[in-house]
Amino acid sequence: MLNSKYFLKGLLIVVTLLFFFVFKEQFEKLFIKYRGHKILATVTEVPLSCDRNNHIKVLFENTETEISISNSSCRGGKYRIGQEVELLKHNRFKTPIWPESQPEIAIVILMCFIIYFFFQYRKHYRFYKKGSPVSR
Repeated sequence: MLNSKYFLKGLLIVVTLLFFFVFKEQFEKLFIKYRGHKILATVTEVPLSCDRNNHIKVLFENTETEISISNSSCRGGKYRIGQEVELLKHNRFKTPIWPESQPEIAIVILMCFIIYFFFQYRKHYRFYKKGSPVSR
């Protein structure tokens, strides 16, 4: 049978690592947004069908990368092959972002989830630490 105390510790480690990597990505985007410089990139590929994950391929500085686009932009045919788009990029990071991206919102939401998770973890860890019948 799975020991709940060890399960909670393992869950804490997994969730902490997950939040760390997501925060790292969002802080990179935040850094690029406020410290990056504008570049012009050329659209090289557009999605054939518009589903949940829509990406266009762009070429800048002899590097091709994928950038996410919204469903409405995809369905509306906003981007065409050969079109130039304006992006933000910083020399420390290889991924450009849209100038209108808002990583602050994701950071606030993640912080709320972290606070909620750690309060729940603390509450349940104390419950199992007291020696409840469930943890024996």
